[in-house]
Amino acid sequence: MKNAIRRLLKAVWRVSISLKFAVLVMVGLTLALISATVMESMYDTPTAQYWVYQTWYFYGLLGALGWLIFAVAISRLPWQKKHLPFLCAHLGILLLLYGSWMTFKFGVDGSIQVGEGQIESAVELNEPLLLVAEGTAHGEGTTRTVPVPWIPPNAKFDPIRMPEYDLTVDEFISRAESKVKFEASKDPVELAAPAIRVKVAGGPSAPPFMRMGQEAWLWGGDANWNRQQVGPSVLSMAPGPDALPAVGKGPEARFRFDAKKSRLLVSIQTSEGKTTEQAFAFKDPSELVGRAIDTGWKFDAKITILEWIPRAKSDVSFEPARIQYGANVSPSAIHIRAGDGKKSGSAVWLGLGDRATMDIPGANGQSRHFTIGYFPRRIVLPFGVRLEKFSIDRYQGTASPMEFSSVVDVEGGKDPAVKDHLISMNEPLKYGGFTFYQTSYIDAQPRPTVSIFSVNQDPGRWLKYLGSLLIVLGSIWLFAMRYVKKG
Repeated sequence: MKNAIRRLLKAVWRVSISLKFAVLVMVGLTLALISATVMESMYDTPTAQYWVYQTWYFYGLLGALGWLIFAVAISRLPWQKKHLPFLCAHLGILLLLYGSWMTFKFGVDGSIQVGEGQIESAVELNEPLLLVAEGTAHGEGTTRTVPVPWIPPNAKFDPIRMPEYDLTVDEFISRAESKVKFEASKDPVELAAPAIRVKVAGGPSAPPFMRMGQEAWLWGGDANWNRQQVGPSVLSMAPGPDALPAVGKGPEARFRFDAKKSRLLVSIQTSEGKTTEQAFAFKDPSELVGRAIDTGWKFDAKITILEWIPRAKSDVSFEPARIQYGANVSPSAIHIRAGDGKKSGSAVWLGLGDRATMDIPGANGQSRHFTIGYFPRRIVLPFGVRLEKFSIDRYQGTASPMEFSSVVDVEGGKDPAVKDHLISMNEPLKYGGFTFYQTSYIDAQPRPTVSIFSVNQDPGRWLKYLGSLLIVLGSIWLFAMRYVKKG
């Protein structure tokens, strides 16, 4: 047995230092890197990572390269003075590989959003997580966190099953756009609010694009839907009998529903600030469909009611986004079902950052209550970053940003506090082992108020720098020795 193992190890060693093995490893790495480069240029970095950089065969090729370098260096024993440049370069390659592994295993690559005048320490990573919490009648329950692996478009998604909850993530959309529809609620207990779909269009004297008109949904059940900008006008739908306040002196139409008298009320405000009110009584909501409302706005603009639902609930679903690749694509979305998903309320869509509740009928007439969230994994920094001021310069005569920067304070860490440090696109902040880069911002009116930084921690950086230095030094040393020898 020992002789067989000894012969096997000798055979492995001979293969490890053979030219054929070296050629095979280098050809494999070359083909993998070419494929990844083409994918990254045609699609984006996450796609190249999924198909190449973060695959078992690429890790295997890197491991084989490291073993090849180590075996060739050991095969030169006993080392002599002439081997020093060779050993220096080979040590550099090994340090470079080990530093890259440390970065992958222990590094941090995420983003942090800080509002002006606020302090933040939570960094979001590009690692989606599903959080499931089941509550009981006594307030107790169980909680589980499940990683949701990201896959590129057209890749096969394997359902994620949680048998203890009888839940399954059965659909995953890597780049998703929300699709919201409103429908009448028949449940008197269910949260519902008035919803209306309207079209604003100009008369015969209006420009062509205004004659075509623009449609919009208004729903009183959510602040994101109860007020919409439609062309130059602002439309709103109140959740109750009182109209929402005006946002300015421009053209506005403020809808509200009088449930006691079954009538729809609308306050029309003109550009001159004059306000009139109109009331539309109905016995059936369909009676208002097609009704045109005179506004008194420019170009004889009218508001046409396309759909009217006195008690509406929202139904959110997701579909693949129109843009699937690039730097500014939409985040992912998942679909979760309980059991076979055929019971009422037993399936829900969640976009990244969303949460929902599910009440599923269980055994003995008792229902199971779940709180479900789909969020990026977060880590908390041992210090806080405060955004003191955000500045943006635009190209003259356009709204395109030319340069933007942030003035920040850092406090609460072990290192001395930082005051009024400028972070721009070419000037990062280094603090506590982390590097902060200015990458983007959230454009809020009347000026941007939220700054977005990418946060990077690279524990293998010094090894990669040292390895690169040794490779260059060894190469120069080798050529210098040959030059001296020839001379």
